[in-house]
Amino acid sequence: MLFAVAALYLLLTDQVLNPEFSAYVIGQLGVPADVGRILGILTGLTIAGVAVWDIIDGWRKAARARRLAAVSHVEP
Repeated sequence: MLFAVAALYLLLTDQVLNPEFSAYVIGQLGVPADVGRILGILTGLTIAGVAVWDIIDGWRKAARARRLAAVSHVEP
């Protein structure tokens, strides 16, 4: 979660890549300026999605371990 928060903060404040570098690359490739913004949004959604999935996976594993521990403590 800490990585996701830090990465999203850096992405939102344009500290991941130098804005001049981005403008140069977009200018050299001849793509519309909105492409950079769209890629930023997709990158942010990907970072947030991975963080959410990691949280959900952790809860699922904890619940599974709790169920297995409860079953193994049952005496026949």
